[in-house]
Amino acid sequence: MMATMAIAMVLMTMAVPNFVPIINDNRLAVQANDLVAALALARSQAYSRRCNVVVCKSSDQENCSTNQVVEWEDGWIVFVDQNNNRTKQDNEIILRRSSGLHGENTLRPDAVFSNYIAFVADGRSIGNGSTEPPTQGRFTLCDSRGAEHARVVEISPIGRARADPDAIGTCPQN
Repeated sequence: MMATMAIAMVLMTMAVPNFVPIINDNRLAVQANDLVAALALARSQAYSRRCNVVVCKSSDQENCSTNQVVEWEDGWIVFVDQNNNRTKQDNEIILRRSSGLHGENTLRPDAVFSNYIAFVADGRSIGNGSTEPPTQGRFTLCDSRGAEHARVVEISPIGRARADPDAIGTCPQN
């Protein structure tokens, strides 16, 4: 019995480190898919409600943040933007909250989506400072392994978001 336990322990010590890259890849895929789901929800709600719906970075999951210290990996909210000012007001409905990414992962957008991405009634996207759609861009999701393992979420000019594991992203320097 003891010999069996010893052999099992040796095999476990050799096998577990080999699973770490798989776990990290899956974590990135899940986090990218969470963002895609939030963007898809915002787009579909904008279309069905016939009004703007915004996804913005938020560290408190209640209000949008334009502070440069707050990053997308700190969290985001999806809300119905009734007055079209792309800022969450007390009377506006939050459709989804994300408390952010776990671990040391980062989520960085192109400059056009640095604070928010808004979807208009026909589903097209608008980024920071834009008044008219369409806006296209991308978010890059990175872990400590760098750009080689990054996941990219692309937003097309018609507002469709998709995770592209083959796209090359730019990761912040640690």
